[in-house]
Amino acid sequence: MGLSYTPADGTSTAVTLALHRDDLTSASKIYQLPPVADAVGQSFTFEKTDSGGNTTTIKPYTAETIIGQTTLVISTQYQTVTVFAPLTGTDWLVTGTTLTSDAATHAALTAAHGATGANVGTTNVQSFTVGAKTFASGILNATKPKITTSIDDSGGNEVIKTPATASAVNEITVTNSATGDPVDISATGGDTNISLTLTPKGTGQVKTTGDGATQWTETALTAANVKALRATPISLVAAKGATKVIEFVSAIILLDYGTTQFAEDAGGSNLGIKYTDGSGVQVSEDIEMTGFITQAADYMTTTQAKKDAIVTAAGSANKALVLHNIGAGEIVTGDSLMRVKVAYRVWTTGF
Repeated sequence: MGLSYTPADGTSTAVTLALHRDDLTSASKIYQLPPVADAVGQSFTFEKTDSGGNTTTIKPYTAETIIGQTTLVISTQYQTVTVFAPLTGTDWLVTGTTLTSDAATHAALTAAHGATGANVGTTNVQSFTVGAKTFASGILNATKPKITTSIDDSGGNEVIKTPATASAVNEITVTNSATGDPVDISATGGDTNISLTLTPKGTGQVKTTGDGATQWTETALTAANVKALRATPISLVAAKGATKVIEFVSAIILLDYGTTQFAEDAGGSNLGIKYTDGSGVQVSEDIEMTGFITQAADYMTTTQAKKDAIVTAAGSANKALVLHNIGAGEIVTGDSLMRVKVAYRVWTTGF
């Protein structure tokens, strides 16, 4: 089924043009879109070419809608609008707008496609009115626009995907704020109690930033790193800059067993997490290696923050957290790997 229109005088004419351009000096026109199901994947562009007061009205087929509205009106010279029939549903989409009525764009279209229209693809869409809603000067005002797949950036890349959930009753609400107040993202909807889940992809993390936000990082150590921790501590969290101090919260240490067990020095090879390097202040409890590092299987252990880890400003501000062998000698032999996951917070000190 082609695209049909009905001018204001009641005459109805069917058209098949993807781009339809009208001089409305003598009368307004009303276009009747075909059923969405008969035009899936097609787009139709309309332009008003005259400066008079007559308008172009676009209306959907019978009970269908255009972005939820029953009419769309173009009233200014050189304004254009493009509508698109989606794969599902009965609601025509509007593919975008330009900022103002544009004589240069009009001239280019005339040169390329003639004065009345052509079978071409979509073009840029200019300002227009849908029912009581105005789309002009770069502002999209709509109470309830329908996004079928995603919101894209200016380069056509996806920013936010919007997959549909059958019979959905819950959603998120984003609330802006006045000066000094926080912006709010909240779970809202029909249910009384609604959880909010943030799901990273693969081995990715959900990260928060800002003063006091708990963050975490993972560091992988080779067997050679493990056996040299007394002489060469390994950085776990990089320094965060002037006036910033890292608060160690906790760590989990994972032993990925290889084929040969590690062995402690005869005087012990416990580990600790410190500021800066091996001479820095220790901020974790001692990490016991006996019964852990010598195992011939995959193992884990944990450590917490040391109570009353008192340190000077010079020894903590803008300093990294490192893993150090605090025992009498290096860990020896062995070919296993070690992974250290550290939870920490960053604070602005004021000094």
